[in-house]
Amino acid sequence: MLILWQLKSSHSATISWGKTQNYEEGGKSISGFENDYQMKALISNLTPNSQYFYRVSIDGVAVYSGSFRSGAAEDTDKIKFYMYGDTRSHPNNHDKVAKALLDEVAKDPNSNTFVISTGDLVSYGNLESKWDSEFFDYHYSYTSKMLANIPYLATLGNHEGSGKLFGKYFPYSMFKTNRYYYSFDYGPAHFSVIDQFTDYSPGSE
Repeated sequence: MLILWQLKSSHSATISWGKTQNYEEGGKSISGFENDYQMKALISNLTPNSQYFYRVSIDGVAVYSGSFRSGAAEDTDKIKFYMYGDTRSHPNNHDKVAKALLDEVAKDPNSNTFVISTGDLVSYGNLESKWDSEFFDYHYSYTSKMLANIPYLATLGNHEGSGKLFGKYFPYSMFKTNRYYYSFDYGPAHFSVIDQFTDYSPGSE
């Protein structure tokens, strides 16, 4: 599980995780990997289909927490996931969708698998300010809570512009040759996510 967060200035951070809120399974110190104070942590060696909790501590003072369910076991024969898109320009409506998703997960904790966004996350993805005011605005509490607790897989839409900031906020290991198409297996299903700005002509990679 890849967990990312971004600060407004330089600080030290630690992350710890576990199957309970004692965060007993591991911890590490994190430093920024971009020039705008973004941080990330990869948590590995997870037990399939298990609930995990994590906690991020900033300077040992500010604490943020979340949870996720690890991926399906190989012999899983059916899955549930969530899919929607085109959240650009209307973060208030996105917040309502996020609340509905959280309500569903509260009723069925086993459905806390992942979300796929079909793209157009923000109105103009080349501007950091649009990500700050539309997709990651912490005033929309349900959206923030959803992003902290349900794994999120995104598709590059035309409103994401060049894709540079999209790639920054969603740095999936599946990306190839600096483009944003990818695929993955989850239980019995194979998912293919298309980057519409990539060459798909005969003979292309």
